[in-house]
Parts: sequence; structure tokens; C-alpha cells
Amino acid sequence: MICQAETLERARQRPQYGDTFEVMDVKDRSHILFHWGNWVTNTRGCILVGEKFGKINDEPAIFNSMDTFNKLLVALTDVSKFNITIQGANNAS
Repeated sequence: MICQAETLERARQRPQYGDTFEVMDVKDRSHILFHWGNWVTNTRGCILVGEKFGKINDEPAIFNSMDTFNKLLVALTDVSKFNITIQGANNAS
């Protein structure tokens, strides 16, 4: 869990997700990616992006994830790395 950290990210190519960003320099962690996905089963500690949270079949879910992720990539077209501050962590349940 990343509770509170300022981290550096860089562009990364992944077979399943294509272009994405990886959170770098997190103690005792690696391969933390930003990518699309709708359910908890779509992540193993990565950061899923989407438009809103809700439930599908009583399971926590993220809606409009792929479209939102693609908008993020377009907004960051010419960006190869940037700083981000992650504060706190909430469960979607």
C-alpha cells in the first residue's frame, strides 16, 4: 500500500495495457502501473483509473475505465515522467 509518498513516474510499455505509467521508487515495491480495469481482480496493487466508483453484481467496480485511461494518455502525450503525490488509501468496498 502506498499511503503517503511523493513518487516519480515514467512511461512504460506493457503487453496487456500498451502505453502506461509506472510509479517508481516505492520502497519494497515495483511494477506499480496506472492502467484500465473495472474490478479488484484487474489489479495486483496497480492503480486503476476510471470515471466513478460503484458496484456491479454487488462487487466494487470502476466505471468507464478504458475510456478514462485513454483520455489520461492523450492528456500526457508528450510527458515521459512527472511527480505525483499520493495521499491516503481507500478501499472501494
